[in-house]
Amino acid sequence: MLALHRGAYTGGRRAIEIANRGEYQWRRDGELHLFNPRTVQKLQHATREKRFDIFKEYTTMVDRQASGKLTLRA
Repeated sequence: MLALHRGAYTGGRRAIEIANRGEYQWRRDGELHLFNPRTVQKLQHATREKRFDIFKEYTTMVDRQASGKLTLRA
């Protein structure tokens, strides 16, 4: 953890690039994740348009993923 911290802070104000370790990056053929491009897009659409009906579509999508053991919901 300290090595990662040192890599992120050089002590100056110059721009640095932090390596993407990819633990949470979505991959088409990778493992399933609760938050994926479809669910994130649906949530963003619902909040930007302030539409509860689209938000309900989002929650339905998330709830259906419970059977895939992607969430703590029972």
